[in-house]
Amino acid sequence: MRKFISALLGKFKWFKKDSSGVVVIIPARIGSTRLPGKVLLPINGKPLVWHVYNACKRAGIGKVMVAVDHKSITSALTKHGAITVLTSPFHNSGTDRILEACDKLRLSEDTVVLNV
Repeated sequence: MRKFISALLGKFKWFKKDSSGVVVIIPARIGSTRLPGKVLLPINGKPLVWHVYNACKRAGIGKVMVAVDHKSITSALTKHGAITVLTSPFHNSGTDRILEACDKLRLSEDTVVLNV
């Protein structure tokens, strides 16, 4: 997966190997409709969303963080070394959650944000 993503991004002129202008943000909400608390379900002793975070980190694309809507997600992820940004629980989509996270982080307009 890492080679595929690097090869894909390498085709774009804006992508540099150091990835200093790239931020990966994973939206995560506690209130999943079909399976509430899904992001916190344990897989091999770690929350499901941590595995997504870890895969993004291993890909080496850029700084990785999780935009969360509840402190319980932050608590579960930070004990495993993940970076989180607390956002409103009232967003209609993950993209809206990511936009709020970008505002809170004060990312420049030149920053490339990948929604995972």
